[in-house]
Amino acid sequence: MMNQDRLIDSAEVRTHRASAESVGEVPDRQACIDVAIEFNRLFILKGDDLAVTFREFLLEKVIELTGSEFGYIAEVLWDNDGSPYLKVFGYALTDISWDDATKKLYTDNLATGLEFHDLNSIWAEGVKTASVVISNAETDPRRSGTPLGHPSLHSFMGLPLIVNGELRGQIAVANRVNGYEDAWPELLTPILEACGTAMVVARSRIDQANHTENLKASRDLLARQHEEMLEILRVRDTLVSSIVHELRTPMSAMVVYARLLLQDAEPQTETYEFISALNRNADRLAGLLENVVLTVNSRDQLPVLSKVETNVADLVQSAIEDCLTAPPQYSGAFPPIFRIEENAPLTFRIEGDAPLTIEIDPLRVSQVMINVINNALKYAPEAPIMVTVRSHEDDIEVEVQDHGPGLSDVELRRVRIPFYRGAGALESTTGGTGLGLSIADQIMRAHGGELLIESALGEGTVLKLVFPR
Repeated sequence: MMNQDRLIDSAEVRTHRASAESVGEVPDRQACIDVAIEFNRLFILKGDDLAVTFREFLLEKVIELTGSEFGYIAEVLWDNDGSPYLKVFGYALTDISWDDATKKLYTDNLATGLEFHDLNSIWAEGVKTASVVISNAETDPRRSGTPLGHPSLHSFMGLPLIVNGELRGQIAVANRVNGYEDAWPELLTPILEACGTAMVVARSRIDQANHTENLKASRDLLARQHEEMLEILRVRDTLVSSIVHELRTPMSAMVVYARLLLQDAEPQTETYEFISALNRNADRLAGLLENVVLTVNSRDQLPVLSKVETNVADLVQSAIEDCLTAPPQYSGAFPPIFRIEENAPLTFRIEGDAPLTIEIDPLRVSQVMINVINNALKYAPEAPIMVTVRSHEDDIEVEVQDHGPGLSDVELRRVRIPFYRGAGALESTTGGTGLGLSIADQIMRAHGGELLIESALGEGTVLKLVFPR
């Protein structure tokens, strides 16, 4: 920290002028080299104490060598608009305060670094030109007015600190009785080089310390956010589990009674068809409840499957029926292209000659197909939807293509995350929990298959379910 006892007050400043005439006309070259060497030694030894190295040693030595009255060492920085300005570096500024107000300004702001943004003065001339500035006439047009009470400025020398071709700062001294000579900057080069290099190193240390502090603050913030997110997940999971628990009892009764009604219904009748649909959807809803529990309680655990030989096309057809308000009437084998109903936007077709039968869990896969077809119908109700079953030698592929609003790249990366709903879903009036594709992805992985999604905003979505044989 800065040693307040070492502040040079206005009375001390005036002593420099008295001694200035005893100083030689030209700074001693060897003395400049010695100051540079000693400064480097102090900087290495007490690099963290900028007050010692820059103000209490280097600035005083430069003032002494040049016989000046006051001066400063400043760093060149840039505003947001790219304009340069000067900021006192390492407390290196002589106290030339002339009343209580300026004294307070000096003591209050020196430690944080006084800043000078007005470049229309002799002090900042070297910043604009990145060159040495010497002025020995009070009538110099580059000078600007000084505040009332400011000590007179009858001579000035500004020395740029250039490191690797870049202006990094400035050493400035003022009020040498006999003025400054053009040859002096060359003699002071060892000091300028040592100061510029040390300033760059010191700035790197400051930036690194700030970066470390910011990094720690960011880590602390992330840790807090992580804890908050875990708490939110815990509350959400508890809520979902409670809801599912309450729904299980009435759901079980619905499943049992639906099966009893189906047993008593007359086959090949309209009533039988209605009860079959009721029974099928009761089983599906019970499966959905179990999947919600699975998703909440065991996020990385794949569902247990009950596989049987199943015709995938039949399963797709059944899923389409459940998704449409008016189910289609059909008989016999599926034609290559099958229009579900005359005014429906959905078309179903089968491609390939390989068998359509594969060993899968029909209840789980039906759940996946209903989910993806429902999504297409919800978010693209007026646009054409094509459902295609492709039967290959190695796999069976079910593709659902819509021409709806599509997904952005961000949404596409997150759409499998449980409870995630994209911007389109949030803005629409369609319901949903954001669990559908997450559960579908789990079921497909449990089958050793894949759920593939391709989408672009304004162009629609293509979703593929790939089942290996």
